[in-house]
Amino acid sequence: GHAHSIVSLAFLASGDVFAADAKGQIKLWSLKSTAPIHEIQDKDDASRHLTCMAVSTVSSVLAAGYMDGSLRIWDAVSNHDVPNTLLRTQVCHKGKVSGIACSPKNSRLVSTVGTDGKLVLIDTGSRSATDVCAVCETGEVLTSQAFHENGIHSAVGTMEGNIHLYDLRNLRHPVINLPAHSPNPVNALAYQVN
Repeated sequence: GHAHSIVSLAFLASGDVFAADAKGQIKLWSLKSTAPIHEIQDKDDASRHLTCMAVSTVSSVLAAGYMDGSLRIWDAVSNHDVPNTLLRTQVCHKGKVSGIACSPKNSRLVSTVGTDGKLVLIDTGSRSATDVCAVCETGEVLTSQAFHENGIHSAVGTMEGNIHLYDLRNLRHPVINLPAHSPNPVNALAYQVN
């Protein structure tokens, strides 16, 4: 169903799955059929290279990051009949958005990391598409991230193979630095559910 390589997948609680391809086409698939339920693609997405996607478990938000540093957020889960409800477009990074996560506790909080070394927290309910909640400059090329189920802690992976654990209430310094996979990059992170 996709003409380009799949770069990200996300399950919904219903068992349906979102699949995003490199050219920015996002489709919602039912595992009970071979046809997509609906498609999400803004008219400008064809020129953008999608790099990552996340779906909130506590709201209807679907967020996608792109090679040009931009973020797009849709209300994509609550109403399958209106597939292109684009809530906002925002440039968060100077370079590739390499990781994106939706908070498991805060329905409005989305976090991104990029190759520019920034960890950015975004309030999707803000009226201004340029607002950010917080920015942490790490000085490293960031590759991936994951929220802890408590919604307070986030793990961030680096190109150098490090994992930094942050308390989102104070982003000045990581709580823990782990030289986990040096010298290989950390391409994906996930917390184990307690």
